[in-house]
Amino acid sequence: SLSTTNSDKTATRARLGATANKAVALAANQVSAQAARPGDPNNNDYKQAVTDAGNYIGGGIGLGQGNANSLVVGPTTGRAVKAVSALYDLYTKTGGTMLDADGTSKTAMGIFGVPAGLFGRSDQYYYGFAAASGAYIEGLQAWLKNINSKATVEGDTTNAIIDSAKYDSGALQGTSGFLGDLSDTATATVSTILKLIGQFFNGGVYAKDVMSYSVPDSSMMSGAINLSIKNINGLIQLLAANIINGIAHEALADVRSVGGANTAYNTNPVTKSQLSDYVPAQLGDAVALNNGIKNMVRLLGLNDVINSPILNLVYEAIANVARHAIQYNFAIGFQKAVDYFLQTGTIGDLSILLGNTKVAGYSVQDPALMVNTDQSLNLSVVTQANGFAWANKVLSPLIKLAANNALYDAANGKSNPTLEAGILAQQLLAKGSITQAMFDQITTGAPNQVVDGVTAYVRDPKGVQAVLEGFYTAEYNAVQAGIAQYKANPNISAVDAVNATPTYSSPSDPKNPDNDEFYKGKPDATHQY
Repeated sequence: SLSTTNSDKTATRARLGATANKAVALAANQVSAQAARPGDPNNNDYKQAVTDAGNYIGGGIGLGQGNANSLVVGPTTGRAVKAVSALYDLYTKTGGTMLDADGTSKTAMGIFGVPAGLFGRSDQYYYGFAAASGAYIEGLQAWLKNINSKATVEGDTTNAIIDSAKYDSGALQGTSGFLGDLSDTATATVSTILKLIGQFFNGGVYAKDVMSYSVPDSSMMSGAINLSIKNINGLIQLLAANIINGIAHEALADVRSVGGANTAYNTNPVTKSQLSDYVPAQLGDAVALNNGIKNMVRLLGLNDVINSPILNLVYEAIANVARHAIQYNFAIGFQKAVDYFLQTGTIGDLSILLGNTKVAGYSVQDPALMVNTDQSLNLSVVTQANGFAWANKVLSPLIKLAANNALYDAANGKSNPTLEAGILAQQLLAKGSITQAMFDQITTGAPNQVVDGVTAYVRDPKGVQAVLEGFYTAEYNAVQAGIAQYKANPNISAVDAVNATPTYSSPSDPKNPDNDEFYKGKPDATHQY
């Protein structure tokens, strides 16, 4: 079927519910793991183990190397990520206890090269190291939870993740961007990379309103955790702009963009989490979109760890916030355009949305041109303009079709307010409102290859199908209702006619509970743009 079914909505609720349950289970697991860990924190061996864990995990072998004023990204970063990933895997395997089957913490110690000693260690030492290494992973998880919590904080906070670097249209072709000159044959050194980093980022934390986090001093591993967060942030900020460019391009360069937050999902093969199908499934996929970034990862020795669980969890958190930011801003522009042409019957100029602000590449005929053009404006603004253009291109032509059909049916005593998306897309194609490629994307989910050199991607068409059908039905019903009202009262006033202006609530709305579990039970939250 070309339409969204009730089973789609049930599956979406089930998926979102499972994600929420997973988060609750993780929190409960952390609490139970802490409670289950044996040992006496006042014991000297226990204390020594905690100190050793801080020195080894937070020292030259772990991601906590350096100090608060230095960014440590270099040849040892890959080794550090690998060690922390192994510790995370152990945390998952042991249910958070960090203890081996024999009651020791030798595996955790071995990951960071902590010597077991000729005659082994005391039980209290093992317990202390297990507690410290578990607290370390829980501190990183708290940071990730904090990032994810920003996804539904609309406005400046969420926008920070997509506005921290200007949109680079060439990033996905691997020929431009701040590392675009690092070709496969380049002999760039790590020092060259670090120089480029300094030129591009000018220090600081990428999207600090989203990414910054400080573990309380009460945590036994606060020093190591906070330094690890700093260094992971330093690493991620090298990749973040490319990640955002990839998500933005695939979210906005396709007629299926009209589907907004009503998307299908892919599974991250590393973490098994679900991401919208226009978001690269894992960090390695996002990195692979740009040859310069891909080679920087190689030069830093990160090839073996780019798809490690810990980096993919950070990637997912960034992608989650970015996707929400893009969907919120797209909906603002989308709804503004819909409201205007429903009220006036004409397509509005972009100034209705952005005043005197101009967006490079803005085109109602080719909305994808915006994301095939370098942008000096914040991506949040460009995304609003993109939603405005796609609504005008795809939905405004349906007004006349729906009105004509409603008038014809009313004259013949009929009412047939629903048409499948495939039929509506055929009408749009016949009128020249969309291209054959767009028709194929709407009806069959065909790949998008908007820019030469960009890896083709496939996005499920169910969202755009639901919008086409819903909008046509709303306009058809509004016209028939107006005819019935006129027949009942031919002297209807102009004021009443204005008050009868139709409105449209899109199934693509990111605040629709069917699209985001966060808004379940909050009906007043929808459509406030």
